[in-house]
Amino acid sequence: MDNASRSSLIKIANGLQEKAKEKPFYEDIIFCAFNGEEEGTAGSCAFVKQITSKSLYNSIYNINIDSIGSKEGGKLALKNMSKVSNKLYIISLCFIL
Repeated sequence: MDNASRSSLIKIANGLQEKAKEKPFYEDIIFCAFNGEEEGTAGSCAFVKQITSKSLYNSIYNINIDSIGSKEGGKLALKNMSKVSNKLYIISLCFIL
């Protein structure tokens, strides 16, 4: 995870925490950061094994933010045709507008 990704992750987490104070979310949001060079993906594999073995969630969505830094970069939001993706896209607009 590069510095820009790490900073963005913290900014998003803080923003969501503030939004949840106004109106709590219906879903749990878990922020988990791994280094792309982790040896054998031990940490990320252990996390996935633990969270899926407890059957706490019907659905799990992964949002990967990496290498998002750009010296002259602007705001960016991506979406696809998934209904879940569209909800996340709309929410993300609150943070980039």
